[in-house]
Amino acid sequence: GLFRTEYSGSTLREHLGLPIPAVHSSRKLQGAVA
Repeated sequence: GLFRTEYSGSTLREHLGLPIPAVHSSRKLQGAVA
């Protein structure tokens, strides 16, 4: 099928093998939204 029913990671980020963003970068994003 087009969609997988099982993923290697528990999150989409883990499944795609993306690095976890650093804490300071997420703080900048939260500050921009607030």
